[in-house]
Amino acid sequence: MPAADAGARVGFVIGASIVGMAMGGLAAGWIFSLAGSYLWAFLHAIGWNVVNIAIMSGLVLCRRRAKGAGAAVAAPDVEAKP
Repeated sequence: MPAADAGARVGFVIGASIVGMAMGGLAAGWIFSLAGSYLWAFLHAIGWNVVNIAIMSGLVLCRRRAKGAGAAVAAPDVEAKP
């Protein structure tokens, strides 16, 4: 991967992380104001973590399937010796 692509991807991930952390704090305060307890705020945070784990698992599984299919298709032709 070229350095420019890697830099753009890392920057995007860091930016998304910062926005997520900022929104998480705001959401927790808003949920606390509505519910009067941090229970629902923690459950909200756990729910988003489950969503993140599902996304990561899906990406890993897709990558593994793509590597497995690519390896089978890209195998070199081997001629049998008589």
